[in-house]
Amino acid sequence: VDLLYNGGIGTYIKARSESHAAVGDRANDALRIDGADLRCKVLAEGGNLGCTQLGRIEAALAGVRINTDAIDNSAGVDTSDHEVNIKILLGLAVADGEMTEKQRNTLLPQMTDDVAAQVLADNYFQTQVLSQTRALGVALLDRQARFMRHLEKIGQLDRAIEFLPSEEQIAERRAQGLGLTSPELAVLLAYSKMWLSDDLVASELPDDPWVATALSRYFPPLLREKFSTYIPRHPLKREIIATHVLNRMVNRVGPTFVHRLTEMTGAQPAQIVRAYLVMREVFCFGTLWKQIEALDNRVADAVQAAMSNHLHALAVRATTWLLHPRRLAEAVQPLIARLTPAVALLRARLEPAAASHPRVADWVAAAVPAALAQAVAATDGLFDALDI
Repeated sequence: VDLLYNGGIGTYIKARSESHAAVGDRANDALRIDGADLRCKVLAEGGNLGCTQLGRIEAALAGVRINTDAIDNSAGVDTSDHEVNIKILLGLAVADGEMTEKQRNTLLPQMTDDVAAQVLADNYFQTQVLSQTRALGVALLDRQARFMRHLEKIGQLDRAIEFLPSEEQIAERRAQGLGLTSPELAVLLAYSKMWLSDDLVASELPDDPWVATALSRYFPPLLREKFSTYIPRHPLKREIIATHVLNRMVNRVGPTFVHRLTEMTGAQPAQIVRAYLVMREVFCFGTLWKQIEALDNRVADAVQAAMSNHLHALAVRATTWLLHPRRLAEAVQPLIARLTPAVALLRARLEPAAASHPRVADWVAAAVPAALAQAVAATDGLFDALDI
């Protein structure tokens, strides 16, 4: 079958290396199978604990597209977070006598579609980065192994508990030309966000006026219009800003991006996040990403992944360039304003010339619009705009 959807209670899939007793769900011992025996293209988990993690990994190694229950169910958690934060915000207005609780309850359903759209976007980006990272496979294995060793060293990760591969297993994967599976990448993605979260909240990043605009964007337009004066008073504003910023970043550039740059530059994680945000704006990556995503179901997924990954090299180089102490000392908004025109000027020269880029012909043949193919290919030379 194409899709196996589990929405029930119980654990139905394990690994061959696990016994039924070890699963701890005796009621379903007669139904349970091994991940390697699944005969579906995709397994979606609507329920929790439908598979053991080793069962997921075994299924993924056998070619099944599978993430984790935490990934497949994350929209529910995300929605709850928005609901709680919106209620906290409106609680301030109720306490000030600006509205009654009855009025609040009437207002809440009016924001359903806006919250749903934001939650779906968050989850789209999260599964997208897992897909793109998996596509790079063994090429990222060394970076991922170093990141895992770093998390172990600072006491934030126990590989055995999370069923992440040991050093010996990583060596075996490398020899076989295999990277981490999606279930393993999902765990690494979560640990990357947890590692960054506390650091960002404790840093000065949420205080930057430009970065702090993320707080307003987090809330639906209706709240921004009617309760804008209350948004800066939200008691969890620093946590909201940090979470919103790091989610969008890690879901774009992957779980090892920040750690890799800390190794390369010695910069602090919050400084790297700041430099990334500047890079994203200066090079208009948001626009390019949206244009690539607009090709969903019109071009092959592998083509979209190749184009997104093509942008990654510039992201690393430009973010590194922006970590110079003099640039770190400059406020974010003026820095963006100073660099953006130079990049735009060079882009206008490079994009027409990119028509002869070898990848452009391949992408256009795969149904990518020529203008987009040239814009992505032209990023090879855009870095020079910074030094110019």
